[in-house]
Amino acid sequence: MKSVVEKIKVWFRFVPREGWFPQDTEGLWATKLSDDTARVENAPFLQDGVAEGDVVKYQTDSDGLHWAVGQVSSSGNCTIRVVPIPTGPLGESPQAVHQRFSQFGLGGEVFSEGFPMVAFTVPADADFAAIKALLARGLRHQRMVERLISAGACRPCRPCASSLAPPRKRPRNRPLTWHSPDIEAAFA
Repeated sequence: MKSVVEKIKVWFRFVPREGWFPQDTEGLWATKLSDDTARVENAPFLQDGVAEGDVVKYQTDSDGLHWAVGQVSSSGNCTIRVVPIPTGPLGESPQAVHQRFSQFGLGGEVFSEGFPMVAFTVPADADFAAIKALLARGLRHQRMVERLISAGACRPCRPCASSLAPPRKRPRNRPLTWHSPDIEAAFA
Protein backbone atom coordinates (compact mmCIF):
# COMPACT_ATOMS: atom_id res chain seq x y z
CA MET A 1 0.00 0.00 0.00
CA LYS A 2 1.40 3.39 -1.02
CA SER A 3 1.69 6.13 1.56
CA VAL A 4 0.00 9.43 0.84
CA VAL A 5 2.36 12.40 0.46
CA GLU A 6 0.85 15.39 2.21
CA LYS A 7 1.63 18.81 0.75
CA ILE A 8 1.30 21.77 3.08
CA LYS A 9 2.06 25.45 2.87
CA VAL A 10 4.72 26.58 5.34
CA TRP A 11 4.73 30.31 6.07
CA PHE A 12 7.87 32.36 6.70
CA ARG A 13 8.00 35.74 8.45
CA PHE A 14 10.68 38.28 7.55
CA VAL A 15 11.43 41.97 7.70
CA PRO A 16 10.58 43.60 4.35
CA ARG A 17 13.55 45.08 2.49
CA GLU A 18 13.51 48.76 1.64
CA GLY A 19 12.63 49.32 -2.01
CA TRP A 20 11.28 45.77 -2.34
CA PHE A 21 7.86 44.21 -1.82
CA PRO A 22 5.98 45.36 1.29
CA GLN A 23 5.00 41.81 2.30
CA ASP A 24 6.36 40.40 5.53
CA THR A 25 5.36 36.77 4.92
CA GLU A 26 5.76 34.19 2.18
CA GLY A 27 4.14 30.77 1.92
CA LEU A 28 6.12 27.94 0.35
CA TRP A 29 4.81 24.53 -0.64
CA ALA A 30 6.36 21.70 1.31
CA THR A 31 6.07 17.95 1.80
CA LYS A 32 5.08 17.11 5.35
CA LEU A 33 7.64 14.77 6.90
CA SER A 34 6.35 14.69 10.48
CA ASP A 35 4.02 16.61 12.78
CA ASP A 36 6.51 19.50 12.88
CA THR A 37 8.91 19.13 9.91
CA ALA A 38 8.54 19.55 6.15
CA ARG A 39 10.74 19.66 3.03
CA VAL A 40 10.41 22.87 0.98
CA GLU A 41 9.23 22.07 -2.56
CA ASN A 42 9.47 25.39 -4.40
CA ALA A 43 11.85 28.30 -4.82
CA PRO A 44 11.22 31.29 -2.55
CA PHE A 45 10.65 34.68 -4.17
CA LEU A 46 10.97 36.81 -1.06
CA GLN A 47 12.34 34.74 1.81
CA ASP A 48 16.11 34.61 2.25
CA GLY A 49 17.94 31.77 4.01
CA VAL A 50 15.83 28.91 2.67
CA ALA A 51 15.93 26.98 -0.60
CA GLU A 52 14.01 24.23 -2.33
CA GLY A 53 14.84 20.89 -0.70
CA ASP A 54 15.64 22.31 2.76
CA VAL A 55 13.91 20.66 5.71
CA VAL A 56 12.30 23.12 8.10
CA LYS A 57 10.68 22.86 11.50
CA TYR A 58 7.27 24.50 11.84
CA GLN A 59 4.56 25.19 14.40
CA THR A 60 0.87 25.17 13.60
CA ASP A 61 -1.15 28.12 14.92
CA SER A 62 -4.78 28.16 16.06
CA ASP A 63 -5.88 29.03 12.50
CA GLY A 64 -4.16 25.93 11.11
CA LEU A 65 -1.31 27.88 9.45
CA HIS A 66 2.13 26.26 9.57
CA TRP A 67 4.83 28.81 10.52
CA ALA A 68 8.53 28.06 10.00
CA VAL A 69 10.50 28.29 13.24
CA GLY A 70 13.87 26.94 12.11
CA GLN A 71 15.87 24.86 9.71
CA VAL A 72 16.43 21.17 10.39
CA SER A 73 18.75 20.49 7.45
CA SER A 74 20.03 22.22 4.35
CA SER A 75 19.64 20.72 0.89
CA GLY A 76 22.79 22.48 -0.28
CA ASN A 77 20.68 24.29 -2.89
CA CYS A 78 20.46 28.06 -3.12
CA THR A 79 18.06 30.47 -4.78
CA ILE A 80 18.85 33.22 -7.25
CA ARG A 81 16.27 35.73 -8.40
CA VAL A 82 16.46 37.38 -11.79
CA VAL A 83 14.40 40.41 -12.77
CA PRO A 84 14.45 41.18 -16.51
CA ILE A 85 14.10 44.90 -17.17
CA PRO A 86 11.90 46.27 -19.97
CA THR A 87 14.72 48.20 -21.64
CA GLY A 88 17.11 45.26 -21.68
CA PRO A 89 17.87 42.84 -24.49
CA LEU A 90 15.48 40.24 -23.06
CA GLY A 91 12.68 42.72 -22.47
CA GLU A 92 10.39 41.60 -19.67
CA SER A 93 10.39 38.00 -20.88
CA PRO A 94 10.67 35.35 -18.17
CA GLN A 95 10.87 32.77 -20.99
CA ALA A 96 14.01 34.51 -22.29
CA VAL A 97 15.47 34.41 -18.77
CA HIS A 98 14.74 30.67 -18.54
CA GLN A 99 16.33 30.14 -21.94
CA ARG A 100 19.44 32.11 -20.95
CA PHE A 101 19.90 29.90 -17.86
CA SER A 102 18.89 26.63 -19.59
CA GLN A 103 22.54 25.74 -20.15
CA PHE A 104 22.80 25.18 -16.37
CA GLY A 105 19.73 22.92 -16.12
CA LEU A 106 18.11 25.10 -13.44
CA GLY A 107 14.48 24.84 -12.47
CA GLY A 108 12.69 28.10 -11.82
CA GLU A 109 9.36 29.78 -11.26
CA VAL A 110 7.91 33.13 -12.36
CA PHE A 111 6.51 35.48 -9.70
CA SER A 112 3.68 36.88 -11.84
CA GLU A 113 2.84 38.18 -15.30
CA GLY A 114 2.87 41.73 -13.94
CA PHE A 115 6.28 41.29 -12.30
CA PRO A 116 8.29 38.69 -14.26
CA MET A 117 10.93 37.92 -11.60
CA VAL A 118 12.26 34.37 -11.97
CA ALA A 119 13.41 32.45 -8.89
CA PHE A 120 15.85 29.66 -9.79
CA THR A 121 16.84 26.74 -7.59
CA VAL A 122 20.59 26.20 -7.97
CA PRO A 123 21.77 22.74 -6.85
CA ALA A 124 24.93 22.41 -4.77
CA ASP A 125 26.80 20.76 -7.66
CA ALA A 126 25.97 23.50 -10.20
CA ASP A 127 28.65 25.48 -12.01
CA PHE A 128 28.48 28.48 -9.65
CA ALA A 129 31.38 30.26 -11.34
CA ALA A 130 29.65 30.26 -14.73
CA ILE A 131 26.27 31.23 -13.23
CA LYS A 132 27.86 34.06 -11.27
CA ALA A 133 29.70 35.25 -14.39
CA LEU A 134 26.43 35.38 -16.36
CA LEU A 135 24.73 37.29 -13.54
CA ALA A 136 27.66 39.71 -13.23
CA ARG A 137 27.65 40.46 -16.97
CA GLY A 138 23.93 41.18 -16.82
CA LEU A 139 24.28 43.37 -13.74
CA ARG A 140 27.14 45.36 -15.30
CA HIS A 141 25.03 45.87 -18.42
CA GLN A 142 22.03 46.99 -16.37
CA ARG A 143 24.05 49.50 -14.35
CA MET A 144 25.76 50.93 -17.44
CA VAL A 145 22.48 51.29 -19.33
CA GLU A 146 20.83 52.97 -16.33
CA ARG A 147 23.71 55.47 -16.08
CA LEU A 148 23.71 56.17 -19.82
CA ILE A 149 19.94 56.55 -20.05
CA SER A 150 19.83 58.87 -17.04
CA ALA A 151 22.59 60.96 -18.64
CA GLY A 152 20.62 61.12 -21.90
CA ALA A 153 23.48 59.42 -23.76
CA CYS A 154 21.86 56.08 -24.59
CA ARG A 155 18.70 54.58 -25.93
CA PRO A 156 17.78 50.94 -25.26
CA CYS A 157 18.62 48.51 -28.03
CA ARG A 158 18.36 44.86 -28.98
CA PRO A 159 21.26 42.48 -28.48
CA CYS A 160 23.66 42.31 -31.39
CA ALA A 161 26.80 40.62 -30.09
CA SER A 162 27.59 37.27 -28.50
CA SER A 163 29.43 38.71 -25.51
CA LEU A 164 29.40 41.85 -23.44
CA ALA A 165 30.85 44.62 -25.58
CA PRO A 166 32.35 47.74 -24.00
CA PRO A 167 30.87 51.11 -24.88
CA ARG A 168 32.36 52.47 -28.09
CA LYS A 169 34.04 55.84 -28.34
CA ARG A 170 31.74 58.27 -30.01
CA PRO A 171 31.89 61.73 -31.45
CA ARG A 172 30.46 64.43 -29.19
CA ASN A 173 26.73 65.06 -29.46
CA ARG A 174 26.00 61.63 -30.96
CA PRO A 175 24.00 59.09 -28.93
CA LEU A 176 25.78 56.00 -27.68
CA THR A 177 24.06 52.64 -28.04
CA TRP A 178 25.08 49.95 -25.58
CA HIS A 179 24.96 46.38 -26.92
CA SER A 180 24.77 43.16 -24.94
CA PRO A 181 22.92 39.86 -25.24
CA ASP A 182 23.43 39.23 -21.57
CA ILE A 183 20.72 39.21 -19.01
CA GLU A 184 19.88 41.94 -16.59
CA ALA A 185 19.91 40.48 -13.10
CA ALA A 186 18.85 41.67 -9.73
CA PHE A 187 19.29 38.99 -7.13
CA ALA A 188 19.26 38.78 -3.37
